[in-house]
Amino acid sequence: MDLSRKLALLGVSVTFVCTEAYINSMLKQGFDAGGLPIRLHGLPDGLPQEKSITDSLENTHVSIRATENMGPALEELLNKLNMNEEGRVVCVVYDLLLWWVGRLGKELHIPAYIFNPMSSSFCSYVLLHIPVFVLQGRLPLGCQTDLSDKSNMFKIPDFPSLHVSEVPDISWDPNPVCPFDFIMRCATRWHDATGMLLNTVYELEKEVVDGLMEKAPELDIKAVGPILPASFLKGEMISDEASAVAESADVRRCFRWLDEQPAASVLYIAFGTIACLSEAQTQELAMGLEASKERFLWVMRIPDQQQKAGEERITRLLRSGFEERTAGRGMVLWELAPQRRILAHRAIAGFLTHCGWNSTLEALCKGVPMLCCPMFGDQGMNSKWVDEIAHTGKLLKREGDQVNGIVSRDEVERTTREVISTSSTLRSSAARIRDVACHAALDATGSSSKNLQAFVDTLSSRPIPA
Repeated sequence: MDLSRKLALLGVSVTFVCTEAYINSMLKQGFDAGGLPIRLHGLPDGLPQEKSITDSLENTHVSIRATENMGPALEELLNKLNMNEEGRVVCVVYDLLLWWVGRLGKELHIPAYIFNPMSSSFCSYVLLHIPVFVLQGRLPLGCQTDLSDKSNMFKIPDFPSLHVSEVPDISWDPNPVCPFDFIMRCATRWHDATGMLLNTVYELEKEVVDGLMEKAPELDIKAVGPILPASFLKGEMISDEASAVAESADVRRCFRWLDEQPAASVLYIAFGTIACLSEAQTQELAMGLEASKERFLWVMRIPDQQQKAGEERITRLLRSGFEERTAGRGMVLWELAPQRRILAHRAIAGFLTHCGWNSTLEALCKGVPMLCCPMFGDQGMNSKWVDEIAHTGKLLKREGDQVNGIVSRDEVERTTREVISTSSTLRSSAARIRDVACHAALDATGSSSKNLQAFVDTLSSRPIPA
């Protein structure tokens, strides 16, 4: 939706298409186009409500199968829109994982652009390198794979080498995220597209973006990120997050508490809307925070089975007395919170994160250093990028291996103190990256601003499909 708003601000009339369940969820949360030419349209996916909106890894396999069967419904919608007197469809922008839309665009003679919401490094790994590793017989990984083999390294151009234990979990068959053959369909059909919009800043992933352009010279590839609201990038009042979250009494209490803290003194902790820490990892994190003596705000996502336990959820996830012992310098919020508002707050000094790309970009654009604790998908590569390329954070070390290991309380204590420290070099690196990213997206001469405008200009200059 952030991309839809940016395009609408540039004069593009947008029809935002998703599953009926997701669109209904947006409407229930009070979606407001803010006067912009954005319409919502839901397509049926044939799934019950509880499986249609994916908020857990358990549902992703079901959702993938459903979306791959939605071609006829999307084709019917596009044909219907093209009969609309208000204007014909000049382009379809689709998620990288909806690999079949590019082929549909060709059949209907409608330009189709992939939107890659993840890092370009991860996108490059999926599209360029997984097929090569498969041909070499190195992927997919499986039960026979030896994670202890120190020599088993995957060399990726323009990215730090990955040990077999660091390779994204989508490289395994089976894996908890999606079927491996689905990844191969995405990796082999992206050339069906007319072009690709990358949610990154060219200056931050220059070599990777150039590599994609070199491998697909026929595609119009543009880095247009960070796809975030201008109000957030400018440091203005953040008002575009779900009102249901903003109105919570606990969230209001959270911001009152933040207002009382010194500048750059609080570690913000959150792991997104899907990932959940194990109880063992939760305990280690809590004990490390307590031992650090630093201020923290911990947004806790509670798994469904623990939500059903009611008030027992606190004692099950946190050792008895943790909140009392850390009262005053720490706060645990047992619900979703408006992350952008939190990251923009002057009290925030660091962000302990799963390193999903949206969270990574939000932290980068606020100049907030990160402690990276990846869970699945692209997060491991994002964390490696933050640590070894951008130098705006630290990848937390796990005891054992990076796949199944636990981040110890000692590691949490040490790195928390490091990121909060006023002498941390991470802060200056984060401030530098913030300036680069914000200039690219906000300034008319910035690379992302120019690329997004060029994309819009391309749409207006294309002949309308007959």
